[in-house]
Amino acid sequence: MKKYLSTILLLPVVATPLVVAAKCGNKKVQADPTPTPTPTPTPNPNPTPDPKDPVDPNQEVENQKILNNYAKEIKDQIQLKNSQIELKDALTSDAYSIPSLKEGHKYENLKVEKTSETTVKLSFKIKDTKNNLTSELQEKQFTNFGTQTPPQDPTDIIKGKTSDGITIDKFGDFLDLFALNSQMHASPSAYKIKATPSGEVLNKFQFQNLTLTSYDDENSSVSFEVEIKIKDETSFKKYSLTCTGFAKHKDFILNTVQAIADQEKLIEEKTTLKEQKDKPFDYIKNVNVFTSDYNENIDILIYKNNPQYKFTNFSINENQQLNVDLKFLSKSFNKAVSADEQTKEITLVSSFRQQIKFATYTDKDVLNYIFKKMKRKTVDVSESYASADLALFNTTEKIVHKYFEIEKKYEDYFTFDKVKFGSQLITADDIEGTVSLGFQLEIDKEGQKITSEPAYEKITGFKKITVDTLGKNGYNFKLLNVKTPSELIKKMDEIKTKYQNSPTPDKFEISAEDMTNYLMLQYNEFAIVRVQKDAQEKLTLVLENSISSKFEITLKEGQHLKDNIDLQKMTFTQNGQDVFMFQTIIGKILGANNFVKNGNRVTFNLNYELQFEIVGSNTPLSLQGSISLWFDVV
Repeated sequence: MKKYLSTILLLPVVATPLVVAAKCGNKKVQADPTPTPTPTPTPNPNPTPDPKDPVDPNQEVENQKILNNYAKEIKDQIQLKNSQIELKDALTSDAYSIPSLKEGHKYENLKVEKTSETTVKLSFKIKDTKNNLTSELQEKQFTNFGTQTPPQDPTDIIKGKTSDGITIDKFGDFLDLFALNSQMHASPSAYKIKATPSGEVLNKFQFQNLTLTSYDDENSSVSFEVEIKIKDETSFKKYSLTCTGFAKHKDFILNTVQAIADQEKLIEEKTTLKEQKDKPFDYIKNVNVFTSDYNENIDILIYKNNPQYKFTNFSINENQQLNVDLKFLSKSFNKAVSADEQTKEITLVSSFRQQIKFATYTDKDVLNYIFKKMKRKTVDVSESYASADLALFNTTEKIVHKYFEIEKKYEDYFTFDKVKFGSQLITADDIEGTVSLGFQLEIDKEGQKITSEPAYEKITGFKKITVDTLGKNGYNFKLLNVKTPSELIKKMDEIKTKYQNSPTPDKFEISAEDMTNYLMLQYNEFAIVRVQKDAQEKLTLVLENSISSKFEITLKEGQHLKDNIDLQKMTFTQNGQDVFMFQTIIGKILGANNFVKNGNRVTFNLNYELQFEIVGSNTPLSLQGSISLWFDVV
């Protein structure tokens, strides 16, 4: 039994209502005796690491197993309040006896679905809010809605049965009324049976004068006498019934005790176990002990509020070690022997001077805890580009404060220094519209830097740069000649001659290679804006002089790139504000075509491609266009 055993043991007392079914025709609804298999969650092939919250992976796996088992046990306890209702009335959770959960747990996705004309499925998950874990999906089917059950023979009514691990030797329908299960001990089950008022069971029989005759926690049995009148009979008869299969106490291996302090609570309250040794239950989070078969590692603190268990010693000594004694109060009653209940104490755990894990904490532990308490700011990034944050960081070496804040009480946790952001890193992606941050919390103590574990956070929702961003629907980047056509093209006469000698001048074209030669360009792909290192080895942008004497880049509304670029920050700007970063702009000549003669003037298109190296992209974004040039002929 896992961590939640005590809660399950208590459920019969506080959570599961008793229901006597009302007469409703002769329909009978039963829980499907074959449990629906619990689907195995599909593992995430790319789990996101969260190094800011260091945990013991073995403990996390153990916590998940405990939660899954708890959810299964809760599923087994869910029953219809009235097993005679019709299917249409069973499609709401109000129709079911659903146990309350222990503190820090809640139901998720609780729903009831019709799966056939005679079957309903109830499903749910349980959320462990403290450990931020969610159980496997639990499903339970209820069947036989709408089916007709023929009248039962009295001998069938008298037959016993087994349900939820409990066997009754006669009148099996009593189990539906008592709502017992094998997670309950015999004595509290006996109290529950005794408290059941006289009445009718499933329109099959009436009962009265129910009296306990014996129960025994060690033998896991309850016996009682009751007067019963089966349907259509005229008088009551006395019967003796026995229920078996109740839970037995666990046997533990005493040398496997592992105590774990609530380190986060100690940090939050700036205290120590030594200072709080008079309040051990408040600051010891778990005391895990293996059962005798090593199949379970149970947190025995689940028995803390269970009246059938008693901690006769639970204390912390001067060396911050735990002393613990846990006893089980085994109860029994035999009417033939005594009118009084007998109680025997059975020692389950006895351990002294047990070392306590996380009994102390370091400055690094404090920083890791504060990291978990750090708050995410609400920042609207939908109208900005990710690389603008990169430019800000390159200038200030700070960026995390834009998205996260440390509450003042945690910022001032230490008397010798404030907690601050350190080791900040950033990567931006303008194609995906994301920023990834890496950072730590840090303090300086006597000249030594102390840091938390590193963490990585992703900020999404930025505007994305596409070809449309750069083209006519956006900033409208275009290549423009800065000289007249005859000054730009040194071999214009050769172009004239070829044009005039062409048999089809209206289809005349010039190849990219020839056009590159006419423009006196050394290479067809040429840098208009490129990256270089300055005297301090810092990367900056530079406008290539050899190209800027021939071409420049213009923008919408008659703007020029040279007036809207911050070479030091490597950013494209608008109205003095950084918009986004880029690294290079490469030009490429694609050739010339569309020669049109109008009088003595021949106009033609010089076709080009601009390639933008955008932050986050392995492939440049390409934008094509043309420049209108001309020459005159006689």
